[in-house]
Amino acid sequence: MSIYSSEHSLCFIHIPKTAGSSIAAWLIEHANAKHYQNKSWGSKHFDQERTMLEMKKKNIVVNHWFTCVRNPWDRMVSTYSYYSRRKNMRDASGRLLTFDQFIHDEHPSGWCCSKKQQHAYFDSSITTVLRFENLPTDFKRIKELVNREGKLGHVNKSGHKNYRSYYNETTKAIVAKRCERDISLFEYTF
Repeated sequence: MSIYSSEHSLCFIHIPKTAGSSIAAWLIEHANAKHYQNKSWGSKHFDQERTMLEMKKKNIVVNHWFTCVRNPWDRMVSTYSYYSRRKNMRDASGRLLTFDQFIHDEHPSGWCCSKKQQHAYFDSSITTVLRFENLPTDFKRIKELVNREGKLGHVNKSGHKNYRSYYNETTKAIVAKRCERDISLFEYTF
């Protein structure tokens, strides 16, 4: 989803499972922002390119684009935890898929909302990339930009253990291979 504040000429590109719902809620409450999306687009997570094209049609100019990224191994645990609360994370017999099955892509929809790598949501014109791991500190830049205070809440908290405890060498390597570009670009390590 994209969150746009005309007052601040600011647009947030929400990458799934990177604190996007929390950031969106803060922007709506404190920066007079609104969801910028069209239901006909088919998904609630729109990349910067698609958002820019739609905004261009309406002559909307954005001076500050930002997003938030997350360690890919942690993001996968968060995705699994989030979707495991849903009925569609079950196998044919109704059993909850294990984390190993999820990482091995044994679910009909694959890695769900985390199939698309994070770097694919934005291009080089992005102004600010926040890090989930440093969010309390990084988000201060956005608060300063819009000249607003207020606590950043935690929406959709999945309540999982430390991500490292979910992995074995095989599943760790699968995520490393499939998220290789994100790991390299954002300099993440396990």
